[in-house]
Amino acid sequence: MVHQKATEIQETIEAMLKYSYQYYLKLLGVPQAEEKETAKQSVDICLKLIKETGIKISESDIDIAHRIPNKNKNLLPFL
Repeated sequence: MVHQKATEIQETIEAMLKYSYQYYLKLLGVPQAEEKETAKQSVDICLKLIKETGIKISESDIDIAHRIPNKNKNLLPFL
C-alpha cells in the first residue's frame, strides 16, 4: 500500500514537471547588461529577441522570464 502511494506521488510529480517544461524557452548566450536584472528587464529582452525573428509576441504571452545558472560557464543562460 505504501509503495503504491509512493508510486502515485512520483507519477503525479513527473506529470506536473512535464506539463510545466513544455512551455519553457531557453535563450543561451544572451549577455547580461546589469548584475541585478529585474523580471521586467528579462521579459523586455525576450520580447526584443523574439520579435527580431518575425514572431508576433506581446508581454502578456510571457508568464515569467529570468536568468538561471548554467553548468557551462562560457554561456550566460536566459529563460
